[in-house]
Parts: sequence; C-alpha cells; structure tokens
Amino acid sequence: MQRIQELMRVVEVHEPDGAMSTMDRVIKPRIKSASNCPIPLCQSCQLSRAKQRKPKITKSKVIPEVEGAISKDQYEAGDFVSVDQYVIKTPGRLPTGYGRESETNMFHGGTIFRDAATKYIHVQNQVSLGAGETVNAKVSFESWLWEEARVAVKHYHGDNGIFTAELFKESCTEEGQTQSFSGVGAQHQNAEAERAIQTVMYMARSFMIHTALNWGEFGSDDLSLWSFAVDHAAWLYNRIPQRTSGLTPLEMLTKCKTDHSDLLRTHVWGCPVFVLEPKLQDGKKLPKWNRRARMGQFLGFSKQHSSTVALVRNLHTGYVSPQYHVVFDDNFETVFHDGKSDEQLQKLCNDLFANNRDCYVEEEYDEDG
Repeated sequence: MQRIQELMRVVEVHEPDGAMSTMDRVIKPRIKSASNCPIPLCQSCQLSRAKQRKPKITKSKVIPEVEGAISKDQYEAGDFVSVDQYVIKTPGRLPTGYGRESETNMFHGGTIFRDAATKYIHVQNQVSLGAGETVNAKVSFESWLWEEARVAVKHYHGDNGIFTAELFKESCTEEGQTQSFSGVGAQHQNAEAERAIQTVMYMARSFMIHTALNWGEFGSDDLSLWSFAVDHAAWLYNRIPQRTSGLTPLEMLTKCKTDHSDLLRTHVWGCPVFVLEPKLQDGKKLPKWNRRARMGQFLGFSKQHSSTVALVRNLHTGYVSPQYHVVFDDNFETVFHDGKSDEQLQKLCNDLFANNRDCYVEEEYDEDG
C-alpha cells in the first residue's frame, strides 16, 4: 500500500551526476488525499510477511563504498546475471491443461534470473530441478532477452549447486559466457538472486492469502496455483518504477519509456472474472433467456498473447485459457464469503508457510478401516 501511495505522488529522483529531477505520478488518485492518508493494516500482508522478532538487533548504516558491490560496475544489461533456484514442496499446476496431471509431472520449483544492471527478474517454473530443465530455462530466458531487447548474456553468477553441472557449464561455453560462483555456505555472495526470490515469493504469498481470505469456493484457494502467482509477481515487479531511478526494470532493459498502461490496467490476482460466452465472442446469437457470461478466476496475464489477454481458470473444469472479453471483479463483490474460522485460517497459513501438499482435513479411519 505504501508503494502504491508513492506511485501517486510526484517524486524527486537523484540522477547519477548528482542532479535532481522529478518523476510524474504513475497512478492518478481519484481522491486527492489518497496519496497521503494513513495506511490501514492489510490482513493479507500481515499474514504473508510475518517475521521472527529479534530483540537484540542493532541498526547499522550502509557504507556507500560497499553498497551494491555485486552489481556496482555492471552498467549494461546482460553483463552480469545472478541465477538461483527455488524449491517448493507443494506441486504446482502446469500453465496448460485441466490440472489433473500426476504430482510427478507438476512444478516443484524453478530457476530465477536477475540482471544486475536493470534489476529485471525472470522466473521459469520447472518440473525437475535437474541440469536438463535448468539449461532449458536458461535458453528460454536468453531467447526472450534477445527477442525483446536484443541483449545477450555475457556472465552468470550462481551458487555451487546445479550451476556447476557439466551440462550447464557446456551451455555457457557454447554461448561464449563466463561463470562465477559464491562460496560454500556464503549465500550473501549471491544476494541479488536471493533477494529476488524473497521479493517474488512474498508477493506471490500475499496474492494467494488475499484470495483465500476473500473467496474460498470452487478451488480458488488451491495451493497448487502458486505457479501462476509466482509468474504474476515477477510480471508485476518488472513494471513497477524503482525508487532510485524512477524507471521500471523493463524500461531499463528495453531502453524504451513506457506510459505505464500495462500497470494501470492490471487486476487483483485470483479475483473473480466474467467471461463472455464463446458464441457471442464469435458474433453469433444466444437464446434470449440464456446467460451471456460465465464466472472464472483471474490467474495473471498470458505470456504468449497481448498484455490485455488474461489467463482465466474455469471454475468447473479447472481448464486455464487465455481470454480477452473479460470483466474483472477486483473487490470480490460478486462472491459471498462468510469468513474462515480461526482454525481454518490457521491451517491455511500453516500449509502455505510450510509448503505442504494439501490444505484440507485428512481422512479419518476407525479400527475397521
């Protein structure tokens, strides 16, 4: 909420040469006082971003000479890319199909790429975290990077895990790319990627908890939808202006100024949507008393289509399809939810934090089975 308020204000930006400039409002508030009003506590944020309280903590000031040391001298996109993997125990849904695949064929984590110069984040969910799929994720990232910005990766920095595999090293050698690694147990030496994982996961967890608190029917709070939440979190992050430069990571990567239209027309992840009936989309007619739309669930925007095409989950079949003729209910006003009991809410949060496979009560058996 605080970040949204910042986007409603005219912000002063420090240029590299020491000069000052102003960044116009990204979001124009309907009510003038909205950009400065007290921020109410958000239940979803409190549940998703809670941390352990440590009483013996001393605040330290950042030393200018060592601030951002990992990416300090990386000025061009692709010069230095931090890479890491995230592991999620809850199997995640594939982007296609009906969600009925076996657990072994579902997502179990992925690889995250973060460009040091532009701060751009790219996530690639994977069924297996082995060298083969990781190389495929690398190729996919490099292909997207070249198609969108004509940028080639020159150097990868990772840990001593899968990125030291011969298959991954051979792929880097073939593309003329160099590698460097952080020390064993020294995660801070790969802080760019580690921080990117934390940021994306915090955002995705907030999306899922917010949906579960406002809508608990038709599998809308299914934990296997985390793969869509992670993709949408990265999509959103890359389109939000940074505090220091006033530019989005996507703007810095493509070197093209945007009007933020894609950010202004985004919607709440997991919210109910109403999709026009297929016959009406094709210009045909329906019987007079038939309904003209069906309800679905918004799971982000399609990567293969225009940014105005939403991914919508069918509430009855579970099928996820790209849809254009859609009306969004960002405030969950069209669904009834009487609220979860404390026990249900506690179980939901425990399952989400612990990455368990299931969020429903296990079956009970008597002595006879």
